[in-house]
Amino acid sequence: MSGGFFIATGSSGMAQTIGNTSTQYGVLIKLRTAQNANNLIHIEDTNGDEIFTFKPIKKYQSIAFSSPFLQKNSSYKLYLGGSSTANENNGLYEDCVYSDGILTSTFTISNIVTTIQQ
Repeated sequence: MSGGFFIATGSSGMAQTIGNTSTQYGVLIKLRTAQNANNLIHIEDTNGDEIFTFKPIKKYQSIAFSSPFLQKNSSYKLYLGGSSTANENNGLYEDCVYSDGILTSTFTISNIVTTIQQ
């Protein structure tokens, strides 16, 4: 991956993300328990700036994503659930006003691909 934005959700057993030869950072999060369809995923940096808010249409237990906004040695927060008042396009919310989610994890980007086991 060398530009743009990528997000995928699904089961955790065969989850994959970007390759190690990518030029931007990516994250694979494997959750302990499956989440219901339409349960929002919200990632933000430690300043509260949104990376993305996404609503999967199917049950999921893994989240794979890459963004040009991710930076090495920077920390990010994963929230699950909650709500958004923004416009949705194919599950992705733009200029999101996000609230009421549960902080599930805080993680730091350490490599081109960072894997988080929840």
